[in-house]
Amino acid sequence: HLHDMDQAVNVFYKTVLNKKKIGILGDYDVDGATSSALIYNYLSDLGFNKLEVFIPDRERDGYGLSKNAINYFLEKNVNLIVCLDCGTNDTKTVKYAKSKGVKIIIIDHHEQKQENFPSALINPKKNQDNSELNYMATAGLVFLFLIALNKKLKKSNFFTTKILPPNLKKYLDLVAL
Repeated sequence: HLHDMDQAVNVFYKTVLNKKKIGILGDYDVDGATSSALIYNYLSDLGFNKLEVFIPDRERDGYGLSKNAINYFLEKNVNLIVCLDCGTNDTKTVKYAKSKGVKIIIIDHHEQKQENFPSALINPKKNQDNSELNYMATAGLVFLFLIALNKKLKKSNFFTTKILPPNLKKYLDLVAL
């Protein structure tokens, strides 16, 4: 029911299938760190290792999706950045990343202050969202994203005897934090 969930899952799915590099940017608090760990652990369990993680330094990088973070990911040849627990109001920086050929998915729970966001934004507080999940932290939203991604991977026969579907229940300790 979350607005942009299907779009975000499709972008992420194609990136994984094409074995392109994914950058994970999480806020430096518990919600951002656990959200980053959820995505990282899920992808690692798939055997996907084309990953870069960036947790910003408040003093050096500021809050949210900064040019420093994008430039870090550009140096690492990242094709997709997943921004967790921040980014909802970073329209200019998202446009900068897109101008450099990098796709962006944002999963966040902060109030949206700007209209017409230029990328996939999963956020129950987003103006177009009618999910009524406003009480959820980003880690819970990431868990829902992983459920949707897992479902898409199953439907596409991604999983084999060599690549088994991860047991999503084992990630609930991170969601609970």
